[in-house]
Amino acid sequence: MLRRTFGSVKDSLRRVVGSTGMNTSDPRLMDYVNRAIEELMPEGPGGSWPTTVDRLKFQLTQCKFVLPSDYDRMLYCTVNDVPQQMQSPWFEFVGFGMELLNLVSSPVTNLDRRFEGVIDKDNAATFEDIPDDGNEYVLRVYAQTDERVDGVQPNIVIQGYDANGDWIRSSDGAGGFIDGVSVPINGDTAPYYIQTTQTFSTVTATIKPVTKKNVMVYAQPVALGTATYIGQYAAGDTTPLYRQYSIPGLAFTDNNPTRVVLARCLHKFVPIRTDADFLLISNLPALETMIQAVYYRECNDPDSYAKFKLVAIDILKKESKAYIGLSNQKPLMTISEGAGMRGDALYIL
Repeated sequence: MLRRTFGSVKDSLRRVVGSTGMNTSDPRLMDYVNRAIEELMPEGPGGSWPTTVDRLKFQLTQCKFVLPSDYDRMLYCTVNDVPQQMQSPWFEFVGFGMELLNLVSSPVTNLDRRFEGVIDKDNAATFEDIPDDGNEYVLRVYAQTDERVDGVQPNIVIQGYDANGDWIRSSDGAGGFIDGVSVPINGDTAPYYIQTTQTFSTVTATIKPVTKKNVMVYAQPVALGTATYIGQYAAGDTTPLYRQYSIPGLAFTDNNPTRVVLARCLHKFVPIRTDADFLLISNLPALETMIQAVYYRECNDPDSYAKFKLVAIDILKKESKAYIGLSNQKPLMTISEGAGMRGDALYIL
């Protein structure tokens, strides 16, 4: 299994698209590659291929954490080398309610099974919430370098609710309105941030252009005080989301103020934009075949589309099997509780 950039396979892909009838100088080649990769990614066993899974390490000081924006979900994890149960997304919504579990920060007593494992908390627009401490907060958007394009600062749009819990709408400068507020990304003039006049209690989404470096967001109390670091958006992010998890059984003490989480995480689809970008699906025969499938689908030839897609998936399955090896595959059966009801009246999922 090789790691490849788009630039290293571009000539080979041009030859293949030419055989399907597409003009070999067609500038849409990168778009076809992106669509082929996006369609192949979820077809892997368990929704993943070896090239789309990475090992990440986190050092936690609280029960809740998020994945970087390039990752879709966590497949497995250990906490201080102890494997953890990945709970069903329904876990906190059945039996006794689980919503307060993310507040647990002391040792769990009497072997309460409700506090076991890792809870999927779905997506969040920031990796930290704006504090709910009675203060009103505005947002500061920081840049790491001069982001101006033709002398003009680009804007990031931040959406959410204000201090009164009302949905934020603001002028677009042309007589209309937008959801959220548009904030210039200031990396050229000290103090290298722009602070909103609009208060926020919750951030629900952000829309930003591709930037040269990462963009940071802080929640600043209106009545002064220490700002809270709530988000960092990568240069390539345009509509970023973080997958959020909670491990409610973690205990933090003065002697043990941190916990180390080692996780296997699934990449989300991130489109290539330049020749130097690495391909998430790097098997060249599979990629060539899937591009042909995409082309046939657009030509209203569903039979050829289905045949070529199956061939591409089969190539990737054989590559994965050779890469993982028979002796290293996941066990066919693992021991856990079966579906039903426990003695403490909680559903087993």
